[in-house]
Parts: sequence; structure tokens; C-alpha cells
Amino acid sequence: MAFFLDDVLQTASQAFEAATQIVALFKADRDRITADSDRAGSSQRVHEWLQSNPFVTSNQWLGIVTEVTRKRRNRVFSYQSYPDILSEGTAPV
Repeated sequence: MAFFLDDVLQTASQAFEAATQIVALFKADRDRITADSDRAGSSQRVHEWLQSNPFVTSNQWLGIVTEVTRKRRNRVFSYQSYPDILSEGTAPV
């Protein structure tokens, strides 16, 4: 039983840490967009959309998304910092 509770505590701690990192990531990127963009309103809407949809098919926005397909057409971009945080600590033991 103690082993199970240790795992529950570890999982809860990882989830809390991931949520904290995601909130910090969103804030840092929002601040960067506001400072670097002359069209901050539109960029902010795209950024908010990316928070719910971390993989997109469009041009790169302000260096916060990266192209993942390495293709010339039908490219897919990823808000990679977001899934990176979610996958922390999920490697098999």
C-alpha cells in the first residue's frame, strides 16, 4: 500500500510541476509576443489557440513554434515546449 501511495504522491507532484511550468511558459511567451510584435492582438489570439492546439499547420510565429515535418509542403509546426513539459518524468523506470 505504501508503494502505491508513493507513486500517487510522485504523480501528483509531477502534475503540479508540469502545470506550474506550463503557466510560466504561457506567461513568458505572452510577454514576448507583446514586446516583439506590432500586431500583438492577433498574435495573442494565435498564442491562446496554440495553448489548446500545440500542433498546427501554418507559418512559424515569433520563434515559439518549430517546424517538425521537414517538408516543403503540408508542413506541421509544434509548440514543442508545451508537450515537452507534459512528457517530463514519463520515461519508463
